[in-house]
Amino acid sequence: MRKIVLTLVSILVTTATFAQRGSIKATIWDADTNMGIPGAIVEVSPKSNPDKKSHFTSGHQGALAITSLSYGDYKLTISFIGYENLETEVKVDKATIDLGKLNMA
Repeated sequence: MRKIVLTLVSILVTTATFAQRGSIKATIWDADTNMGIPGAIVEVSPKSNPDKKSHFTSGHQGALAITSLSYGDYKLTISFIGYENLETEVKVDKATIDLGKLNMA
């Protein structure tokens, strides 16, 4: 009986942990040419702990997908040679946050 209870508790804790994760998707876009920017560097830092930074790179046609983020508030800084840095804040509070096109100039 004790093993069954411990198993159920561990399953519930694991499920709750995974339920508190979300993802961000967007497309990094050149505002002048209306084309995606592959290879843009995206720095993600939680507002609660700005020193805990993660880095990602945009893919084909500027596609960006950042997965397994804990729910919370984040600051995104996007940079690429020849463009001004783009900063935006996002609240991850559901499974997927779609930021759409992020225009860089």
